[in-house]
Amino acid sequence: MGQWEYLEVLLDLAKKTWRDSEGRRGKLRKSSVALALNELGLEGWELAAALTENGSAHRLLFKRPWTPERQDAAAADGDRDAQSAPDEGTAGDEGKG
Repeated sequence: MGQWEYLEVLLDLAKKTWRDSEGRRGKLRKSSVALALNELGLEGWELAAALTENGSAHRLLFKRPWTPERQDAAAADGDRDAQSAPDEGTAGDEGKG
């Protein structure tokens, strides 16, 4: 079984703003939610869950397969999350030692 990396996006429809767990943020304009979702799809992200925080705030959770290439690129950028990505105890590692 493969490993996944995750992205959390917080949408506030009342304030017309969004931010994600990678530090990106922006303002929502008419129909820009679909544009943002399409952009995430092009980056390989797949919507895994959508949660309503209150009437106008939503938390979207995305996943994509974890690849060594992205881990190396993120580490080169100094991304601390990439350095703490799971690398032991994953499914399929049982009995190896």
